[in-house]
Amino acid sequence: MHPFTVDGPEAEVARVLEQVRAAPWPPAPENGGWAYGTDEAFLRDLAAYWTNDYDWRAAQAELNRWPQFISRVEDLDLHFVHVVGEAQGRRPLIL
Repeated sequence: MHPFTVDGPEAEVARVLEQVRAAPWPPAPENGGWAYGTDEAFLRDLAAYWTNDYDWRAAQAELNRWPQFISRVEDLDLHFVHVVGEAQGRRPLIL
């Protein structure tokens, strides 16, 4: 088990955001709405929010407020947050 910190290098975050901005939009049925999958206008708005308005650094700082760890179990690396609850020894919550 070893400590883990969320750390997205600036260059990597910028590269992913640019890929999202540059992704081609497939043709969508006119006035299709949600009938054929995700509504195109909704998806475009969501992509614009994530690439232009979302504060990645604030989200990273919020996640890093919690003690996080990675532990190897058989062939899997499990990422978890360890916070002692206030349940006086009752069952823990494991997500």
